[in-house]
Amino acid sequence: METVGFELRKLAISRRGCEEKDLFARSAFNRFYYSAFLKTRSTLKILNPSWGKSKHANLPELLEGKVISLVKAELKKQVAQGLITIGHKSHKINSLTTATTELANLLRSAYELRCIADYEPEISVVIEDDKFSLQDITIDEAGNWHSRVGHFCGVILSAWRYAGLVH
Repeated sequence: METVGFELRKLAISRRGCEEKDLFARSAFNRFYYSAFLKTRSTLKILNPSWGKSKHANLPELLEGKVISLVKAELKKQVAQGLITIGHKSHKINSLTTATTELANLLRSAYELRCIADYEPEISVVIEDDKFSLQDITIDEAGNWHSRVGHFCGVILSAWRYAGLVH
């Protein structure tokens, strides 16, 4: 999906008319969203196979709820058993909380932008030379969603492995 987004971005830049630029730019934003969504969902499926069927709107809640609570519970047990220190537990939970919150926020704003791109053509893409944005989010920012999601998912997987929840 990310590759398709970059190709659509190039096509948008190469078009002469504003209407065509707008259409290809909207499609690029859409593909960048789906790249972020599918990467997140794929990671959640590793954590719990049933989460691999989660719908768009459910991912942020799942990240900020069950993902954190399961790791917290497991690390609490490990502290009680003397397997890890409270400091290690706190550090891992803080890293996990930051990653899940950032990822949830990214998904919320990217989903909102995807809906605007798909369903609100009256909100124009702002086009200036080879740069464009929609609702103050640049195409370059959208193009970075996948790598940011990859980073956050890596932190989440690390916390789950540390807690012994996934191998």
